[in-house]
Amino acid sequence: MQGMLTEARSDFSHAIELDGNNAKAYSNRGALLLLEARYKDALADFEQVCARTYARMLSLFTWV
Repeated sequence: MQGMLTEARSDFSHAIELDGNNAKAYSNRGALLLLEARYKDALADFEQVCARTYARMLSLFTWV
């Protein structure tokens, strides 16, 4: 099981490298980091999710 989690975390990290605005990849990697009890790293990823989701939301409502 641990090997699968490590591989998944690596895949999400690679997705983030390819697209630094990929909030889903940050969210999924953060969830895996929580499972690994890496709370500070998970929090950092969840903060990235909030920042990217907020930026996306603002871009959708710039016409208002």
